Amino acid sequence: MAIASSGAIELSRGIGGELGGSAGAETGLEDAATGGIATINTASSSYPNAAAPHLMSEWYSYDHSAAPAGYGGIFIDDFHTTGGDDPMDARITYATTGLQDGQSFPTDGDGNTVTTRPIWTYNQSGNGCSHYNNDTLRLTNANSSPNWRTTNVPSHLNFSGTMNIEARLKISSSSNKDMVIFIDTISQGDAWSGSVLDEGYFIQFDDSSSEWAMIRRRNSLGSGTTTLGQSANGVTTKGSWFTAKWTWNQSTGAHKLYTDGNLILSVTDTTYDDFCPSGAGIRIATFRYMSNNAYNECDWIKVWKS
Repeated sequence: MAIASSGAIELSRGIGGELGGSAGAETGLEDAATGGIATINTASSSYPNAAAPHLMSEWYSYDHSAAPAGYGGIFIDDFHTTGGDDPMDARITYATTGLQDGQSFPTDGDGNTVTTRPIWTYNQSGNGCSHYNNDTLRLTNANSSPNWRTTNVPSHLNFSGTMNIEARLKISSSSNKDMVIFIDTISQGDAWSGSVLDEGYFIQFDDSSSEWAMIRRRNSLGSGTTTLGQSANGVTTKGSWFTAKWTWNQSTGAHKLYTDGNLILSVTDTTYDDFCPSGAGIRIATFRYMSNNAYNECDWIKVWKS
């Protein structure tokens, strides 16, 4: 129950109680305002700030159980953590921290919204998959193909309009193997290796000096991969961050790929019409062994409809 919007506020029973403190326990105003009792819920329409002086009036209308606001998009992750959470565990809401890396939420054409960061799993720990500097997903030298995967993606079956997938990526150097973003169009179960994945589309960025990009289709299990198109060379630069955007219009089958705002590839394929059905998801991967000290990295990823 939220604190009243006016009148007297009791420190222990009113503020302490709203924060979930023990009955009868002493409550310090500074301790409460700075998160010492519980993390302040910034989804509340009104909440205290952490700066002194700390005033009782800052607590009017504070609702510790207020639901997080929804933000535009189908799937958003900046891989940001505050230390207590992790991409593999429970994640913090965007109402608590806001979207990081200087990014803004897209305007979703269907009104889809997100409230919190998704949970990820990976196929290797240690030197294969790491959450680097509490801010990026990193794939590095390993004994097999490292990849991150999440199934916390809302399903869009036989969707209309255009799906937009945008990510900030980096390939550190040559010989660390191609960078891949894979979108499942069927549940993959517990498959990890590229050779045993089932149906889906993916974009692939070259690790060699050619620096091309591809849009590819993964066919039904055991039927291999079809390259739908390959860009000209030189669409990325090794060792530098770039923004990749891939659009997929399900109705027309139009797939377009951009790097840093420039259209580099356009193909048509109408084989699949489902985006991440139940049990399916998104993976960020390198499907071959990588060289020592090389790495691929993802800073953020967004998915929305237009």
